[in-house]
Amino acid sequence: MSSTTASNPFLTDLLAQPAALHDAVTHFDPALLADLHIEKYERIVITAMGGSHFAGVPAWLSLVRAGLPAWHIDASELLHDAAGLVNERTLLWMVSQSGRSAEIVALLDKVRPAHLLALTNDAASPLAQRADRVQFMHAGVEAVVSTKTYLNTLALTQLMALQMAGLPTDGARAELHDAADAVGAYLAEYEQRQHNLGARVGVPQRLFLLGRGASMAAVDAGALVLKEAAKINATGMSGPQFRHGPFEMADERVTALVLAGEGATVDLQKRLVADLRGIGAAALLVGSGADADLPHPSATGAGLPIAEILPFQLLTFPICAATGFVAGQFRHSTKVTTAL
Repeated sequence: MSSTTASNPFLTDLLAQPAALHDAVTHFDPALLADLHIEKYERIVITAMGGSHFAGVPAWLSLVRAGLPAWHIDASELLHDAAGLVNERTLLWMVSQSGRSAEIVALLDKVRPAHLLALTNDAASPLAQRADRVQFMHAGVEAVVSTKTYLNTLALTQLMALQMAGLPTDGARAELHDAADAVGAYLAEYEQRQHNLGARVGVPQRLFLLGRGASMAAVDAGALVLKEAAKINATGMSGPQFRHGPFEMADERVTALVLAGEGATVDLQKRLVADLRGIGAAALLVGSGADADLPHPSATGAGLPIAEILPFQLLTFPICAATGFVAGQFRHSTKVTTAL
């Protein structure tokens, strides 16, 4: 089966993302958190695994900017080494597309928060059944590597975070609907975009995805997708962390895909691209501006973290075409991880 045709389940899910995203934003329940009284809680702990965890970065940043005591920690660390963060004054926010992955189920049995808030795609899951409040992802069935559930998690966690902070969500909802339209337009030309990505990136020897702030969601999730769906070693890092050591690796064997992001740090990301090129690395700016080497859909605000993942998703196909793998097909894993 060709990894560049719609017979590929991963590609089928990718192409269904715009409709799923519109559905999630439309079905967001503004009443869900209306009487949460966030001031009652000593801390908010956001926890998940894999892409669900990475998708929580923009929401966590929104809470922190609003002055709320928010933690963002993966469920395995919370389970084994940091369970003390959860007590009778903790709002525990658990995110899991399946609602039944190993760490999520184990945490449900171990910790006793003051309140359990869930975001999941499965109403019959242990997480949905045991949570005090549940927001559903409305992503539909997903065949392999997370696509629709990742985008919908990004959207809904940002809306929920704004609501927790007492901020209006109408603007963000409009940005998310606009992003869904932009993703749809971008994917309408997916074959040409796959070709262009393959021509610019190839099959890198040493691949780094670099970002800052909310763009770290796409950096870490993009590296995960490339490992899982394309079986290639990709390292996701913040741009400044890359300068603190890994920069020494940079030479003609290194490919760096640098997300421009938005705001005050865009110029810092562009300087990183220039510095990497100056020492022989293949550094490419990923963004929606005229100076982007690899374009992603045009989006702003809450929609930007959604748009940023698209080039990394599509890059899996030309890489697999070159290496012989089927994009998105599992070899050793399953859709739901059940081993701790």
